[in-house]
Amino acid sequence: MNKRYPLLSINLKKIRKNTEFITSICNKADIKVVGITKGVLGDEKIAENMLSAGADLVGDSRIKNLINLSGKVIDKNRLMMIRQPMRDETKEAVELSEYGLITTFESALWLSEAAKKRGNSYKLIIMIELGDKREGVNPEETVELLGKISKLKNVSIEGIGTNLFCLQKEVDQERALMSLVELADKIRNKTGIAIQVISGGNSSIWSLLRKNKVPGEINQVRIGEAILLGKETMKHEPVSELFQDAIVLTAEILETGEKRYNHRMKKQAVLALGRQDIADGKLNFQEKGVREIRRSSDHLMVDITEHQRKFKPGDLMEIIPDYFSLLALMVSPFIGKEYH
Repeated sequence: MNKRYPLLSINLKKIRKNTEFITSICNKADIKVVGITKGVLGDEKIAENMLSAGADLVGDSRIKNLINLSGKVIDKNRLMMIRQPMRDETKEAVELSEYGLITTFESALWLSEAAKKRGNSYKLIIMIELGDKREGVNPEETVELLGKISKLKNVSIEGIGTNLFCLQKEVDQERALMSLVELADKIRNKTGIAIQVISGGNSSIWSLLRKNKVPGEINQVRIGEAILLGKETMKHEPVSELFQDAIVLTAEILETGEKRYNHRMKKQAVLALGRQDIADGKLNFQEKGVREIRRSSDHLMVDITEHQRKFKPGDLMEIIPDYFSLLALMVSPFIGKEYH
C-alpha cells in the first residue's frame, strides 16, 4: 500500500523511552507522572505506552478523547479529565474518568449529582491560580470553596494543583510551588480535609526537577510535551536525554522553482501542507538550510537556496512539529499516521 502524505510517523519506542526517563527522575523525588495526551488527540497507542513506561495516570482535556481511551486499553481508574467539564459533559466525565481538575463549586455540584446517579464517587483536584492567569481559584478563596465542596456527596477532594507557564512566562515557579504547598497545609489545618495530592504543574517543571528544587510535598506532575517532543516548556529547550524526533512529519514537494522576494531571487519549494494542517505552529526542518518563507491555507513555501540537494516535485521533506502544529496535525483529516 502506498503511504499517504503528509504523514505523521509516530515512534512508540521513543515515546516509551522518553516516558521511562521522565518517570524515573520524578519517582526518585516521590512524584507521580500523569501522561497528557491532549496534544495527540487522545491517541490510545501513545497512552498505552505512557502507562507501560511508568506513568501513573493518563490525562486529557476532551470528552471525545476520553471516550477513545476509556475501555480500550486503559481502565477508567487510570484516567483524569484535566479541563473542568462543561455542564452537559459531567455525566460522561464521571463515567469515563476517575479524577477531574475543577475550579468552581458549580462544577463540583454537577459532578456530585452525576456521580450520585451512577452510584459511585468522583475524585476532585481543585486548581489554584498562582500566576498563569488561566484557570484557577484565587488562593484567598480556596479554604471557603473547599469547605463547601467537602459537604457534597459522591465527590471527594483528593488534592489541589496549579498550572504554570501556559500563558504567563514571568512567574517565579519555585515560589509558586511553595505557595501551593503552604496552601495545602492551611487547608488541612482549617478544614480537616486530607489533601493527598499536590499536583505541581506541567513540562515547565523540568529544570526545577533536575536541580532538586521542587518542594518535597509536590507529589504529582502532568507531562505532555516533554514526553511527546522531548522539550521542557519554560524556555522550550530540548532535554538532552530525551528524543525530540519521536513524532516526525513528512510532506511532499509539489513544485520547485525560483521566485523573486524583495528584489532577490530565491529557490523555492512548495509543500503540500498548509494552515489547515499546521495552523500557526512552528516547524523544524530536518534538511539543513531549509527555511520557511510563508504559508497559506494549503501551501507551505520554503527557501531551499542554501541547500545542496536538487529538490524536485515528488521529493519528501521531514519536519519536526512544535506542540501547536502537532495539535493541528493530529486533528487534520488530511494527515496520514503510521506507528513504529
